[in-house]
Formats: sequence, C-alpha cells, structure tokens
Amino acid sequence: MSDSTQRISIDPATPVAGQSLKICYDFDGSGINKTELCITTKPPEQMISRTVSTADNCTTITVPETALTILIEDKDGDSPDFSRPVIQSNQPAPTA
Repeated sequence: MSDSTQRISIDPATPVAGQSLKICYDFDGSGINKTELCITTKPPEQMISRTVSTADNCTTITVPETALTILIEDKDGDSPDFSRPVIQSNQPAPTA
C-alpha cells in the first residue's frame, strides 16, 4: 500500500499521565479490517499491544504515571507512527 494517511487518533489530544486515553483507528479506505496497535510509553519503556477492527475501532489504556512520551505504531496497516508528549497530571494542559 502506498497510502500514508494518518489513521490513528487519540482522545484527549494531549495524553495525561495516570489518566485514560482513547485510541482509535480510521479503517475507511485502508483495505484492512483489523490491525495491531503497539503502544509504547517512556520512561520506563512499556509496550502494550491492542488489536482493533472495523467492528470495534477504538481501545482505551491508562497512561502510566511516569510516562513522558507515547508512541503508537500500526503493525498491519500503513498509517504513519503517531507520537505525542505526555503531560504529568500536576501540570496544566498546553494551549494551542
């Protein structure tokens, strides 16, 4: 596949340490009906693997308390990697 559309999205847009993070995958036009998402948080390096499908395209994780970054990789599809900084729960959310 040559399509490099970003298919991964998160809610909230800025992950917060210790809180829930909803991760969704847009299958529209992807040519696949399921994919494995590998979610890596650092530090310490921790990897979570979740499979999403056209029937259930979202998953929810709890961001580790010590995480400073999160990386989400699409193992079966062609979406580019998705990376975001994580704010600590005692810090204000960044403004746009």
